[in-house]
Amino acid sequence: AVAGEGTAEGLASAISEASQIPTGSAWRSQADSSINQWSQQLLGIAEDLSWYDLSAAISVAEKIPTGTNAYNRAQGQIQDWVELLNAPPAATEYVEPEYVEPAYTEPAYVEPEYVEPEWTPQPEPEAAVTPKPIQKPSVEVRDFGDPLR
Repeated sequence: AVAGEGTAEGLASAISEASQIPTGSAWRSQADSSINQWSQQLLGIAEDLSWYDLSAAISVAEKIPTGTNAYNRAQGQIQDWVELLNAPPAATEYVEPEYVEPAYTEPAYVEPEYVEPEWTPQPEPEAAVTPKPIQKPSVEVRDFGDPLR
């Protein structure tokens, strides 16, 4: 009933109570299953808290017991969140980088030296060709009249 509240405190309390059930008890497998389920819910609450309160998220994730399916993931998240809390502060203002005058080097482009082209004689133009006159055909052409009449 305590876990039914769905709060981190309620889930942690339910896990603590279920952990009291003796190992040889017929209820132990049900208790382990419930502890795994509640641990997953605790991890979900911790991940939701991590968006706005890393310290609270760490506190909730630390309540997840060893041996549960969520434990290893919770430990990894705790490490990441602690690193975020301990990260150096971000720069608050822009600092203009210092200008460094580049060392003098040869220019990248060098104008090529002008070379006078050599003179090569051009062939003389060929004589103009005059067309031959059209000759009349040597075969007699017959007139068959107007075919449309």
